[in-house]
Amino acid sequence: MDEQERFYPGGLKIVNDLYDISVPKIFTDIVKTELNPKKLKNNGDKELAADILSVLRQTPKMLDDYIRRQRYYNIISWENMQIESERNICKGVMLDPLHADNSEYVYKVSLNQSFCDKNVNDIKVSLRVTFRPSDSTGRCVNAKIIHFDLEEALIFVLVTDKKPHINLSQPYDLHIAPSPFNFRSRHRVLGIISNENLAHVVFPNVPKDMISRQEYMNIESAGLRQFSFPESLKLNKLQKLSIIAIVNGHYQIPFILYGPPGTGKTTTLVEAVAQLLKHNSANRLLICTPSNTAADLFTLAMIRRDILPKESILRMFSTSKLVEEQNKELIEVAHVIEDEGTKLFGIQPVKDLEKYRVIISTLSASSYLVSGGLKGFFSHIIVDEAGQADELDTLIPIVGLSTDETRIVLAGDPRQLGPVETAEFLKPFNLNISLLERFMNRKCYKDGDRRVIIMLRNNYRSHESLVEMPSKLFYNLQLIASSSANEKASLCQWNMLPSKNFPMLFHSISSPEEVEEDGFSWRNIAEAELVVEYVKQLIRATDVLPKQIGIISPYRYQIRTLRGMLVAFPDITIDSVERYQGSERRVIIVSTVRSSSLGFLDCDKRLNTTITRAQELLVIIGCHNNLRRNRNWKNVIEYCRSKNALIGAIDEKITIIQKHSKRTCNNPESMDINIEGEDKLDSALYVGSSGRRPRGSADKATEGILDLVGAAKGPEAPLTKPLRAY
Repeated sequence: MDEQERFYPGGLKIVNDLYDISVPKIFTDIVKTELNPKKLKNNGDKELAADILSVLRQTPKMLDDYIRRQRYYNIISWENMQIESERNICKGVMLDPLHADNSEYVYKVSLNQSFCDKNVNDIKVSLRVTFRPSDSTGRCVNAKIIHFDLEEALIFVLVTDKKPHINLSQPYDLHIAPSPFNFRSRHRVLGIISNENLAHVVFPNVPKDMISRQEYMNIESAGLRQFSFPESLKLNKLQKLSIIAIVNGHYQIPFILYGPPGTGKTTTLVEAVAQLLKHNSANRLLICTPSNTAADLFTLAMIRRDILPKESILRMFSTSKLVEEQNKELIEVAHVIEDEGTKLFGIQPVKDLEKYRVIISTLSASSYLVSGGLKGFFSHIIVDEAGQADELDTLIPIVGLSTDETRIVLAGDPRQLGPVETAEFLKPFNLNISLLERFMNRKCYKDGDRRVIIMLRNNYRSHESLVEMPSKLFYNLQLIASSSANEKASLCQWNMLPSKNFPMLFHSISSPEEVEEDGFSWRNIAEAELVVEYVKQLIRATDVLPKQIGIISPYRYQIRTLRGMLVAFPDITIDSVERYQGSERRVIIVSTVRSSSLGFLDCDKRLNTTITRAQELLVIIGCHNNLRRNRNWKNVIEYCRSKNALIGAIDEKITIIQKHSKRTCNNPESMDINIEGEDKLDSALYVGSSGRRPRGSADKATEGILDLVGAAKGPEAPLTKPLRAY
């Protein structure tokens, strides 16, 4: 075998290398000054920096300008990540050998939870890390992660130094080296765009030879007559027309499926996949998503629809993902290999990949296929949740794997959470919008031409009162509640609602937030206590199960606190809205945390995504005087006020809403007396939360809130009623 040949684990030969990403000194300088040329000392550097900033500010209309701007952005983002990594340290960790004789150089390392939270997306198998002596004496130790458990804040590392010098009594500072993989993939995308002059990909327009709209309407009418759709899906006309457009796509311009929350976008896409496979046995599809969660959900939807035999579906994982952490259903359609007794995900050779008709991966992992030279391998490339993805990441499969014959579909919602910009100083340049959002601002997509774009409008997820506000704020009143009046109304008479038949409330609380010790995250204990009270009341007095409740907060510190408080209810999902995107719960409780500034909350896309997760009930807890600084948060607050659903600490005083209605219970079993369960919850509330306040020392606002809960329950349901443990 040629020594120059290289392969990914699993056998895929690498024929196209990633591009190197070098950082000229001027880029390092401007990152360190946060893009402020005035802070540079050398006049020549100031001129160079000014030129770079000029490129970043422009909206490119020519291909060369686009490539230059994106290349500068990629370099700056990479350099900023490297500089930030020097500050991203877990101090004072100990290396605990797993072998008594220290012969294997494998160590267990306990981390602090805050460090895990900050690096939850970065800690992975094969990640290279460095341990530097905390007292700056002795040698550094280089290692790679071979296993991790972030719930327990543990990593297991294999030291890679040939002759390591390790002092087991020496505390070390752990440094994570950022991976250049994505940045090199993006650089390669730009190289391909330049080399192949792909202006039509970057700046799409309706082709001149495209059939007229009138002719296309005839195709739609014929499709509605000829296509056979499963009755069980109950697809509406726009969903059917979207599928017809995807199957009949004959043009290089990407088709956009615009799917606001709850409109059945994934159902539509999965059925489109089924129809593509049915109409042409030669079709081979690549489905890409920005996250593993979204890729997993799409794969499971494919499996459960039973569209294909499992052996014709591949869920292609990154080689750094842990096999044992994945859903068993997903492992059945993944390629797993063994290396020295360890199970790993692998990437198969091209001849083995040919047996799959559908391959599902993240956008990042699709870079393996580009490296493997699979350009033209797929008839269709579909990017789901495209509104969440960085532009260059979306272009990885489109530029690297498609030809003029490949049909492209982008599906998502640019009004919900988009790509994350980690560098605060880059936000004013608006560089991190998604490809989907940029395309939808182009003339060819703006006028609702169904040849190239369809917006789904029927929301099947939520009660009509929960659809009304986002429809008005974000969708020009085009989002319509389609659930029947009674289907989502089972909680409209919950006796904690200040306004019956309106399943939403905003509970204002003016309690101070506290910053975590390292200054990276926040929590609000009084808000957390109130969240717990609402959870207890829901489970006690309704048929809502813990698994049907979702709790959303923008801060990892608050999430960790709430998980500790609600340790008795492991089925309740408590997470950031980023982890909730694309999912739903019967009840959503939001803890906004901040009372003195907006922070993460000053984001309309985050707000939209948050308030559209709920099916039947939405409870928002926060400081209304703080949140109203944002225009759309103010609109949400005023919407609740207009429906008499704004309660709590209003205008600096406590408003107690007296409720004397009798308690109702749709789940008699949940009312069983279980003192042990109540004790367990209360114990978790004040021990697991790591809160420092003893029981009974709540501030005035919290005391008023507890009174409110008791008053709302009425005399027949005292707050101290034991709660069944689930």
